[in-house]
Amino acid sequence: GSSRSSMACIDALSPAERRAGGCGASALCSVDARCAAEAGDCPKAGPPRFCLIEGHCQPAGARSPGGGFCDPARSAFTWSRAG
Repeated sequence: GSSRSSMACIDALSPAERRAGGCGASALCSVDARCAAEAGDCPKAGPPRFCLIEGHCQPAGARSPGGGFCDPARSAFTWSRAG
């Protein structure tokens, strides 16, 4: 089958919708877009919902075995620590 590109979802948004998406950093936008596409979804407006840690999408709030958690507002690419 053909894999759906995460960019197709983003391209379907108007520039205004993209700006309203609440992604301050383009890296966060791409993480959210990629992870949403992986889940068969499109990126949604609002705060980022995913981290991309060691190549794996993690939903916001997901816990790591080492005691960290996914907080995409803090860091989309590493486990955040409480406190």
